[in-house]
Amino acid sequence: AAISHGITTPIDVVKTRMQSDSSLSSLSPQNAALQICQRDGPSALAAGLGPTVLGYGVEGALKFGVYETLKPVLLALLAPTAGDPTQPYLVAAVCAGALASIVLCP
Repeated sequence: AAISHGITTPIDVVKTRMQSDSSLSSLSPQNAALQICQRDGPSALAAGLGPTVLGYGVEGALKFGVYETLKPVLLALLAPTAGDPTQPYLVAAVCAGALASIVLCP
């Protein structure tokens, strides 16, 4: 997730600038990106890249760590006699995703 969100950071920068800067709001995204590069330099498109990659890296690590930790616990609690682990795995995934999302965007 950190890589995919990092790759799309320039798109997010252009979108945010188009919403907040009236001189860019009437331009196409491509022309707005060119205008941003001309005014602030190409590095402006990478604004926020570090926090984005770090945040989603932590979120992903937390999500998969919690999921892998909860799977055996919930499997023992929810399906001790059933052979199908679908429900405990689904509950583990929902819990892990919810926790990771709360940590990422409190």
